[in-house]
Order: sequence, then structure tokens, then C-alpha cells
Amino acid sequence: MTDGVERNRDLRTRTEMALGRVPLARTAVAEGESFDIDAWRGRVTDVLLVVVSAMGTVLVASSVLQAVREPQWWLQTAPFVIAYLILLGLTAVRGRVDYRIRAWGLVLLGYTAAVMYLAILGLLGNGTLFLLALPALGIMILGVRSGAVMAGLIVVVVVTQTP
Repeated sequence: MTDGVERNRDLRTRTEMALGRVPLARTAVAEGESFDIDAWRGRVTDVLLVVVSAMGTVLVASSVLQAVREPQWWLQTAPFVIAYLILLGLTAVRGRVDYRIRAWGLVLLGYTAAVMYLAILGLLGNGTLFLLALPALGIMILGVRSGAVMAGLIVVVVVTQTP
């Protein structure tokens, strides 16, 4: 009986590989274990939110200190402070709000930061790096469709920001 189940599983895996669609759950998990991709994505989203919030604390604090010393910087600092407060809110609701909502919020905040950096520094600044990294992040924590949506957003942003 076990031999027949194994042959059936091997046939199904080979067929799916030939079609180019081997699920991550089957390739990344040892035999007999189950893998919940949504739980994994939720944990990754939680870790990313905490790490980005911690790094954001340092960056926003330094920007605010510079804006206090030189008031002309408040116009550029204020949007980043608002985005940071939204990020803290997303981090605070871990466990109470579905990971997909928090993940979309994280990715859209990244796009917002990218657009702000593009507006301030142009194509040579950090905004371009953000735009390249965000679709990969979106594919990892949200799935392939969201990565395609994000790639489309990149095209819109680059076309509208390029003179």
C-alpha cells in the first residue's frame, strides 16, 4: 500500500514539474510534515514589521532632530514621520488584523517612501532601490499576483516620475 502511494505521489510531482508548477509546500518540507504558507507569511510579515519599525525609529529620530535644527527640512520630514506612525500602527495590531492587510500596508508604505525619495532625490536616490526590492518582497509575503500588481505600480511610478 505504501509503495503505491509513493509511486502516485512521485507521478503527481513529476507531472506538476513538467507543467512548471511545483508548489512550495511540496518542495520545502520534509516527508510527512505539513507546511502552512499563510502562517509562514504571517510570521515573516510580523518580523519585517518589527525590524522596519526599529530601523525607522533611528531614521525618523535623526530626520526630526535635523528638522528641529533647520526648519526648512520639515516639509521633507513630515511625510516620513506620518508614514512611520502608520508603520507603528501596523506593527501594533499584530495578531488582531490579518497578515495580508498588514503586508499590503507594509508594501504600500514602501512604495510611498520610494515615491517620496524619487521626488526628493530623483532616479539616482534610494527610491529606485526600493522600487526594485518591493515586488520581490510582495511575492514573498503576498504571492505572485501581488508581485505582478507591484511591478505594474513600478511602471506607473517610473513613467510619471521620469522627465
